Amino acid sequence: MVKLNVQKISEKEIVIALLDAGMDTEKINEFIESINSEYFQKSKNILLSQRVELLLKIRDGQEKLYCLDYLTRTLNQAGIFDKK
Repeated sequence: MVKLNVQKISEKEIVIALLDAGMDTEKINEFIESINSEYFQKSKNILLSQRVELLLKIRDGQEKLYCLDYLTRTLNQAGIFDKK
């Protein structure tokens, strides 16, 4: 059981949440260890690192969507999609 002051949450619940957030097992183990050792700043940094990784993936996906939308718009304006 992880020791938290504000709210009691089981280690299993934390692991499930971290897996759902896409964190790998090595990082999850590091996070759990840091919580149990009361290295809360390290725990926070691990969560922030995961957040940054997820945001970068979103940004990369957005850039790909913009490129695809641009191509679709350009081809549409050129009348390519009107041809049968």
